[in-house]
Amino acid sequence: MKKLIPLFGFSLSLMLSACKKDTPVTKTDLLTAGAWRIVAMTANPGIRDANGVVVTDLLALEPACFKDNLTRYEKPNTLTFDEGPTKCDPSSTQTTQHTWAFNADETVINAVISGDKVDFTLLELTDSRLRYSYTEGAGAGGHTVTIVFNKK
Repeated sequence: MKKLIPLFGFSLSLMLSACKKDTPVTKTDLLTAGAWRIVAMTANPGIRDANGVVVTDLLALEPACFKDNLTRYEKPNTLTFDEGPTKCDPSSTQTTQHTWAFNADETVINAVISGDKVDFTLLELTDSRLRYSYTEGAGAGGHTVTIVFNKK
């Protein structure tokens, strides 16, 4: 009988774990699970700089103090930009808050940043990577900007 008690306990734990239903992770869960750091920013077609050179790698043009910034999507619908450890302007605030929301089918992040509405088309969202694009400019002069973030 003593040998049956541990075996019964083991069998019971297996049955209980098999009965647990895994709650699916939503896009909101993935997006709000931590801070995001930018790792790539590109423009298509490229943008001419002041010297007339066409540039597609926009992140390469940014100073190091920009590259350590963090973006946090929080519930309910708060978007926080954090200057990170190195501020580009020491007198600027460490964080600024804006708003965000998914569209109905969670394929677009609708954000209002400093009063401007921006729609980010979601291209990839995993527990460690966020990639989206948006259009800047209109008509033939428009560019698709794609931004990639890694979870910090």
